Amino acid sequence: MRDEIEGVLLPANFLKELSGHEYQLALYVLKEGCQYLRAWANTAFSIHINIEGQVLTNPLFIEDLQKIVRGAGVSLQQITFEITEKELLGKESVAHINELRALGIRIAIDDFGSGYSALSYLQKFQVDWIKLDQSLIAPLSVDPVDTRALEVVRATVELAARLEIHVVAEGVESERALTALNDLGVTHAQGFYLGPPVDAEQFGRSVVLPYS
Repeated sequence: MRDEIEGVLLPANFLKELSGHEYQLALYVLKEGCQYLRAWANTAFSIHINIEGQVLTNPLFIEDLQKIVRGAGVSLQQITFEITEKELLGKESVAHINELRALGIRIAIDDFGSGYSALSYLQKFQVDWIKLDQSLIAPLSVDPVDTRALEVVRATVELAARLEIHVVAEGVESERALTALNDLGVTHAQGFYLGPPVDAEQFGRSVVLPYS
């Protein structure tokens, strides 16, 4: 979010003030994202949106989602919902995730590896992405690289490949970590070493226009 005085605000700066309005906020973010997808129609870009469990299981969400996507003239296949491990509890979540995937929405498990039952989610849910938690990635920045941490990441990446799940590494903060991840075959990453968060306008100027 951009403030006229403060500039770009990270979620932690304003989400507490919006407590109780999570569903409306989620729809707003979805609408904004779809409008940018429409503006970037001549690219192959997609968007990832963080979704809370209470939004995911709202009985109106599927209908509202389809209305927003139709109104923007974009495709459901261009949208990935990122859901944290703690939001994946309960049979209700399973049913809603399966319904979303049937519509074409992609699903990513965010902060993968931060909980105690990470592997069980890969058995229970059909997902398209896992985003390796930064707690798994940080040890790859030390010199020498933490070999135990490296093997944990290697095993996770290999398992994901067998299950045809894409992998994103979160919290990449050094060239050493990025090199280790590249050697393991991880082709998607995010973190301050690669660049800070930017708003959509700056993203459009620096990425979309050159891509176009």
